[in-house]
Amino acid sequence: MDTPPSSEQSEQALSLTPQDVTSTIKEPENMTEHDKDLGARGKKHVLKGKLDEVVGKAEKQVGKVIGKPEMQAKGAAREVKGKIEAKGGEVEQKVDETLHPDKNT
Repeated sequence: MDTPPSSEQSEQALSLTPQDVTSTIKEPENMTEHDKDLGARGKKHVLKGKLDEVVGKAEKQVGKVIGKPEMQAKGAAREVKGKIEAKGGEVEQKVDETLHPDKNT
């Protein structure tokens, strides 16, 4: 059983600033400038999401045709995952466009 933090520990945690937290977060050393580019990552996520969406639809239909409800469910889940990933990629691109409006001119 964990013991609750002391009042001193609680006060220390409450005194942290956003700078204290973000200064401890490090980007992976092998991350290239392209990897850091939200617009490029967004395009990649949109494409991967659309691919998952199409494959998921196909898997769902095959499961329906051959009478495999588990396959249908997996396909439906993959389709939804693809839609979410594609939408997330679109958001990444919009954020990148907002942060760097001069980049695409």
